[in-house]
Amino acid sequence: MATPPEVDAAMTGRTDAAGGVPGGVPGDGAEPEPRRWIALAIVLAAAFMQLVDISIVNVAIPSIQRDLGATYGQIELIIAFYQLAFAALLITGGRLGDIAGRRRMFMIGLTGFTLASLACGMAPTPGLLIAARVVQGSFSAMMFPQVAAVIQTNFPVRERAAAFGVLGATIAVATIMGPLLGGLLIDADVAGLDWRPIFLVNVPVGVTALLFALRFLPESRAARRPRLDLAGVALVTVALAAIVYPLVEGRSLGWPWWTFALIPAGVLLLGVFALVQVRKSRRGQDPLVPPVLFRDRAFRVGLLATMVFFLGVGAYFLTFSIWLQLGLGRDPLASGLTGLPFAIGSALGSTASVRLVPRFGKRVLLAGTAMLASGMFGVMRTIEVVGTGLRGIQLSPVLLFCGLGMGLVIAPLLNAILAGVQRENAGAASGVLSTANQVGGAVGVAVVGVLFFTLLANAAGGSASAVAPEIRQGLAAAHVPAPAAERIVAGFEACARDRADSPDPTAEPASCVRLRQGTAAGQATAPSASPSASGSPTQGDAAQGDAAQPQAPPRGFDQAAVARTLGSAAQTVREQSFTSAFEGILVWEMAVFTLTFLVLLRLPEPRGISRPRPPADAA
Repeated sequence: MATPPEVDAAMTGRTDAAGGVPGGVPGDGAEPEPRRWIALAIVLAAAFMQLVDISIVNVAIPSIQRDLGATYGQIELIIAFYQLAFAALLITGGRLGDIAGRRRMFMIGLTGFTLASLACGMAPTPGLLIAARVVQGSFSAMMFPQVAAVIQTNFPVRERAAAFGVLGATIAVATIMGPLLGGLLIDADVAGLDWRPIFLVNVPVGVTALLFALRFLPESRAARRPRLDLAGVALVTVALAAIVYPLVEGRSLGWPWWTFALIPAGVLLLGVFALVQVRKSRRGQDPLVPPVLFRDRAFRVGLLATMVFFLGVGAYFLTFSIWLQLGLGRDPLASGLTGLPFAIGSALGSTASVRLVPRFGKRVLLAGTAMLASGMFGVMRTIEVVGTGLRGIQLSPVLLFCGLGMGLVIAPLLNAILAGVQRENAGAASGVLSTANQVGGAVGVAVVGVLFFTLLANAAGGSASAVAPEIRQGLAAAHVPAPAAERIVAGFEACARDRADSPDPTAEPASCVRLRQGTAAGQATAPSASPSASGSPTQGDAAQGDAAQPQAPPRGFDQAAVARTLGSAAQTVREQSFTSAFEGILVWEMAVFTLTFLVLLRLPEPRGISRPRPPADAA
């Protein structure tokens, strides 16, 4: 416990089982206990590990496919099912902390997460890895809501902003550092284990955190232990799963009709869940999410603001990584290092917010969102000026600026949302807040995924057409006859469009296979639009465009020069199309952070971020 019970008792006349104030917050006049900061370090270490696991798998996709023989569909399930289990159970995990004890639920979640990480690292088949990831995500949902609840219940008011500042820095840095840490571990190939250390590294960290939690983490729970609303658990879990699953898997499945039906069905179920919770509360029963939470304007507005904010955060880091790795050909380590200034800025901004918020109030959050919106514009202008040959160092200043803005938002927003929450509902409030983050992130990634790849397909067609004259010039220099050269150009444009439009970036479209086979060294001069029986090149074949099989190259044909020409053109198209698509996403990011700014204008100055007023006699 962070506050001696006799102090809280003196303030209110009552104490709960954990020595805190029922329905209140830890007193602010008590002598702080040194172990509360150790406890914070313990829960933040576990939270960092858990948040990194959301994105770290992305850099290991090729290694997992190669080692386990996994299809790209199975890889997507490995990523999606972790997110699905995590998002669907966060509210339940938060309420269980109120009921059974936050320390207990944190340790149960951490134990399960650590064992599931071991199972992931040892998985011999894709199916077992998918199952282990579901377990990992489920226990993450039991653990993560306890982090904010521990701050809310164990820190005095005067120190809570600083604690949330550290939490905000941890969230921001972990969100960005996943690809970098994954790249480092895979590049090191520890003990020849390839991708497996990205999961196995959680085991020593988890065991260490558990040992320290046993010694230093104080227990807290609601003063009156509510019953678990099992019907509410089932209803909200099904509702969130119905919303999140099509969002994370819809594009890869081709958006079948049922994905569009599931989302409104999930929203409808959330409405039913809300009505059931209100009815339970009026009857004096124990709802899973106490409706009293939403009577606080700061909680309502802050929840909306954080949901809108995370529409942009997750989507930005995903597309930034795709642009660097698939578009510009950077390896995971180089990609992670490019984003490092963003992480540094986020940590600095979160730290600075602790001192700035008491003086300037919510204007700090408004400044942070304005910095993010303008920073996204700065990223776009830097790319436009430097071009596709830019180096990471050229983006560092503007990414540092963006990171500072993000740091000024996350920590103060967490504190603003939870400042007025009663102690007995701290776990439930943390679960609702975490769920809003995850749902906002899932919606953002889904929308941006559709937008990004639509822009990519459109840009790829235009870029391929733009480089066609260079291809023709290179083919002419390689002594390729004009009819064959035209078939190569047509095949190249089809390949570029199909590759950009493919839901599986690891697959080679049929048009690209035909182009590769048709221009293979010593094999043929060109492919055509569709396969047919092989034969000699004729005027009819060139006119009809359906003589697609390899044909003997003419004398003097320079196969190496053709390969160089197409390779250079493919690189140009890839870089230009991915860059164009990413610039389109930056416009989305500017719009999201501008909208967040507008929502935050409605945020009141609640306890924890209000600016101190001058004395009445100050003239």
